[in-house]
Amino acid sequence: MPAPAIIDRVRKLLKLAQSPNAHEAASALSRAEALMKKHGLTDRDVEDVEVEPAHTQREPLKDELANILANAHDCAVVTNKRGVLGFKGLASDATAVRDIYDRLCREAEWASALPGREPRGATELWRICWWLGCLSAVASRARFGVSYRRANVPRAAAESVPIVAQARDAQEALRNEIDWSGGDGADEVIQRIRARAHEQGQFFGSSADLGRQDLVRLKA
Repeated sequence: MPAPAIIDRVRKLLKLAQSPNAHEAASALSRAEALMKKHGLTDRDVEDVEVEPAHTQREPLKDELANILANAHDCAVVTNKRGVLGFKGLASDATAVRDIYDRLCREAEWASALPGREPRGATELWRICWWLGCLSAVASRARFGVSYRRANVPRAAAESVPIVAQARDAQEALRNEIDWSGGDGADEVIQRIRARAHEQGQFFGSSADLGRQDLVRLKA
């Protein structure tokens, strides 16, 4: 790979190639293309690094999804002073992973909804377990794609302290509701809900579009 100074020079010339002055733009583009050819640079090699902010409201489960997707797309998750989450990487990668993340979060809003036949008090536990199943499936697919090149695969979401606490609180809330209503078999209800929600979340995560031809190219 050529020295960073060469890449920076090409980037500056490519920006100058967008000048409204036709002569100046043509000259800059010609010089940039000559440098790229001389040093064997591709368009991706000289692409700018950018930060693309997400449009999804943050929470621990969604932050885990952001980390998994960013890692698989050669990006990093960053936050600004206001806590807004964004993706930092080559412009095309950062834009792609931001769009995938926002889309998956939107789709998950309805996909993770509690089925009507389940007790209403199970809404939060169902949602959390659904997300854990989804994250497990997405992480497995991302791990398959990136393990050939890098070892820093995100940990399992179930190991995240905030998520563990969130799931525990939701489970206890459901147990208290069942006990208060005089119902029995709270443990069986909880185990059923956890298993079914996790299974449905896994199904969603296994078939979701993760970009980059579903990470197949990352194996090469």
